[in-house]
Amino acid sequence: MKNKDLSSNIADLISNPPPHWQIFSQAIINVSRNCVLAVDRRGYIFMNNIIADENFGALEKKPLIDVLPELVQIIDKTIVDGQRQTIKSMYIKSAEYRVIVSPI
Repeated sequence: MKNKDLSSNIADLISNPPPHWQIFSQAIINVSRNCVLAVDRRGYIFMNNIIADENFGALEKKPLIDVLPELVQIIDKTIVDGQRQTIKSMYIKSAEYRVIVSPI
């Protein structure tokens, strides 16, 4: 029961984060030189950094399948398994990337 309550609380925070949390977390992920995305269980992007926006047009509230369909299957597997996935070499939009997907 505790895990279900915790999941509900996390889902509520993701859906309705306090303004200070939004500003602080956005500043943290924007300093990364890597593409950073957070995707909810419905497949919608709820957080992105500047690199994700500039390179892929990955904006908040967009379905991941519309932006980076190559990642959908990997993210689905991560959600189901609850395990981190690392793909050492993956081609996305004709460029090679190392992809790491971690559950949160």
